[in-house]
Amino acid sequence: MQKLVVRIPEIHDLILMKTIRCYEHDLEVIDEISKKNKVDPDILIERFENEMDHVVINRQRLVTNFAAVLARCFNETVAENWIKTQ
Repeated sequence: MQKLVVRIPEIHDLILMKTIRCYEHDLEVIDEISKKNKVDPDILIERFENEMDHVVINRQRLVTNFAAVLARCFNETVAENWIKTQ
């Protein structure tokens, strides 16, 4: 298996991948990720705002999903402050 390349997404990128679908299981995985790793809200927000414009999903649903993720990873205040910028 000399040609096998395994790529593992960086923590913030994995959270954003899970944000798109945002089923309960995805939120549970996000909870575990944020408890076991250092997740920076500034990095997560910056990547969402700069790298998620290609996602084929209703934009309002994506924003709602992301706000839910922010609330679960950090707290309601972080989510509410971010929503105010939208």
